[in-house]
Amino acid sequence: MKLAILFPGIGYHTDKPLLYYSKKILKNMDYEIKEIHFKNLDFDLNKSKDEAYKQAKDQIEQIDLDMYDSILFISKSIGTYCAAKLAHEYKLTANIYFTPLDFTLEYLQQKDLVYSGTQDQWATFDKIEHYCIHHLIEFHSIVDGNHSLETGNIQTDIENLKQIMYRVETFIHSL
Repeated sequence: MKLAILFPGIGYHTDKPLLYYSKKILKNMDYEIKEIHFKNLDFDLNKSKDEAYKQAKDQIEQIDLDMYDSILFISKSIGTYCAAKLAHEYKLTANIYFTPLDFTLEYLQQKDLVYSGTQDQWATFDKIEHYCIHHLIEFHSIVDGNHSLETGNIQTDIENLKQIMYRVETFIHSL
């Protein structure tokens, strides 16, 4: 059995494009899908990260991970911190991170897939890019992309989303 756990952001829930279409891909590949739900987090990410991690860990501990042959984490924003730290603790490799935050970096692993926008207002793009390249982590940038990987040009955003989901699908197939 295969399990995917989705870790949303504070304002970027699983019904938004990156996680919504990732869920559709996972369903087509026969993954069981669970979603982490965050409550009462402050939009100050530095203040929220420890509480978000605690909430995510409490929810993960309610899942019998031993019954799965394969486990995949897909996360966004503050969820990347929680997912990466938990993946490190549970020794899970090859996860997907959309717009990781600066404090997520220390937990990323070589087999991960990372997407970041060059104009991300919540993270330091150059720092993330350098870290991923230096540690041989598969890294993709979205030119002019903000923290939602959107540029403000609808046609560009749709084309970018198409390319992102194609890579997500091929990445999951390779696991």
